[in-house]
Amino acid sequence: MSAGRSLVGGALMALGAVYLLDAAGVLEAGGVVGRWWPGLFIALGLVQAVSERRVGGVSLVLVLGGALLLLVTNGVLGARAWAVTWPILVTLAGAWLASGWGRAHRAPGPDPDFSRLSVFNSVKLASRATALRRVGLTAVFGKLRLDLTGARLDAAGARLSAASVFGHIDVLVPEGWAVKVRGLPIAGAWDDTVSRRGIGPHSPRLDVHVLVIIGGVEVKHKPRWMSSRGEG
Repeated sequence: MSAGRSLVGGALMALGAVYLLDAAGVLEAGGVVGRWWPGLFIALGLVQAVSERRVGGVSLVLVLGGALLLLVTNGVLGARAWAVTWPILVTLAGAWLASGWGRAHRAPGPDPDFSRLSVFNSVKLASRATALRRVGLTAVFGKLRLDLTGARLDAAGARLSAASVFGHIDVLVPEGWAVKVRGLPIAGAWDDTVSRRGIGPHSPRLDVHVLVIIGGVEVKHKPRWMSSRGEG
């Protein structure tokens, strides 16, 4: 399972637990959520850094912005905190966009196992693995496209986990792969337009597991005009 998918699942379980405790009279859910919701941005930033194996602009903005918001929501910066906080957040967002951080294109190359996370940005990847086994993709308020047309699958098959939360994920696969897509859409949808023509028991097998929350995931072939231009 990808780190991003685990984070989404963990956040949903934590939110459910808080409201169950509220129903039991143990705590007041509105106050807890109101104070600690920025922690999700910090967690997203850390997952982004782990996924990219580096501390990039996106992860840095998420961690710093989340930490600043935590200080505000917990009253550490005083009553006039928002008057100072929102210009800082706007400045961080502007620096993010101006520097090109929002257009990440970090390729997995020949890695047989990898995961990628797109948070408030657009990520385009192309795998060249010769024995791909496991992939984890997560898009949170972002867009992610993975091109697998130049990859080959492990002899035992491969598994791809795709989690989209207010985002969109495109997975491009070559013809001839036996692709099986299944998952859970919550106020969202996933679409499988992969051709099954010529598929047999010995065809390369890719299992796609999808979690969609107000977003979308599409598994498809690369359009012919893109293939003719050699775009990844």
